[in-house]
Amino acid sequence: QTFEQHVGAWFDLDNVAAYYMFLLVSGASDNAIKNYYLARPTAQSRFYFVPWDADASFGRDWQGELLPHYDPAQHGHRLFTRLLQSDDSLFRERLQELWQRHGETTFAPQALLARFDQLGGSLLEGGAIERETQRWQYEANRYDADRQYLETWIVTRHDWVNTIVERL
Repeated sequence: QTFEQHVGAWFDLDNVAAYYMFLLVSGASDNAIKNYYLARPTAQSRFYFVPWDADASFGRDWQGELLPHYDPAQHGHRLFTRLLQSDDSLFRERLQELWQRHGETTFAPQALLARFDQLGGSLLEGGAIERETQRWQYEANRYDADRQYLETWIVTRHDWVNTIVERL
């Protein structure tokens, strides 16, 4: 009996594909091999991924330093590696379907940036950015530079994910 025949009995493969797409889109470098829960509500349920602590994402590492590129395949999570290399193409097809459905909507650069701008705007208006700058002695006016880096990173990342998904 093969891995391909049994993996779907143990793991919610729709969730696994969505989680891997989360890694691809966000570049969440800490979440490929740690910083997630592998959960199941009952002993008879299939396992699914629940991310946590995603501060190392969208072009930053866990210390807030710039991380221009991250490929989740670099960490070699055995489940993802086996699913991507499997003779059964179902997992790769799920990833392609997710990207076709969300690549130019939910995951489009303008959609992601709009969400960051909405959240960042509320932090600016509420004074949280100023308080954080003073408390942690960040350089003044860092928000605009960070926003520009984020925009460049998201656009570049979107193009990279598009290429990765096309090659699956």
